[in-house]
Amino acid sequence: MSNNENNESQIASHWKEEELIYPSESFTKQANLSDKNVKKQFSIENFPDCFFSVDMKCDESVDPLINLVKDMKAIDRVCFASFNQKRLNFVR
Repeated sequence: MSNNENNESQIASHWKEEELIYPSESFTKQANLSDKNVKKQFSIENFPDCFFSVDMKCDESVDPLINLVKDMKAIDRVCFASFNQKRLNFVR
């Protein structure tokens, strides 16, 4: 290894941990679909020829997403995705 190269342990020992920053309450509310305007903005009428893929990032997102898709009568136009197989099995 040359003098200019670093191995992972050398890099890690100098890596500064980032401060944990929590999202604002307003961001969390809109991200959790508690904002009722979301249904108006993303109504089927506004996107008549579109299909959607929704990635379920956490367990808490599953029920609200299912309810939203059912309320919008968009089950045939939405693909639920997740890297978590348990989440996918639950939705199926």
